[in-house]
Amino acid sequence: MSSPAEGAYAFGQEATWPDGVKVRVSKPTVFKPGEYAAISDKSVKNFVAVDITLTNGSSAAVEASNIVVRATSGDREAEAVFDGDRSTFPSSRVMPGKSLKWRQAFGKPGSDFLLTVDWGYSGQPVTFQ
Repeated sequence: MSSPAEGAYAFGQEATWPDGVKVRVSKPTVFKPGEYAAISDKSVKNFVAVDITLTNGSSAAVEASNIVVRATSGDREAEAVFDGDRSTFPSSRVMPGKSLKWRQAFGKPGSDFLLTVDWGYSGQPVTFQ
């Protein structure tokens, strides 16, 4: 795997926003969607999953649903996959000093995979590759 571009984080590193909220994204692993997984683009045959950890380093509770995770693969959007408990989206409140971890899967139509995370539309997205 090549090193990340300037301003990007390697999968497995942790990024911190100015308010103290942190995010860590694991290295992608192969994911096999279940029979009832929500996938709109049936042409995509390869999938990956990442474990995302949101840590609240601020002094107030934060809503994990304010995190926005997007991905690209090749020259296309990498569609997020909802697959019950196996690939989900966060909705919990995270208290100061606490963390929330979830697994999120994506279609991978290309050979590469780039993931961008924005915290509450802060205008300061971070990219993992």
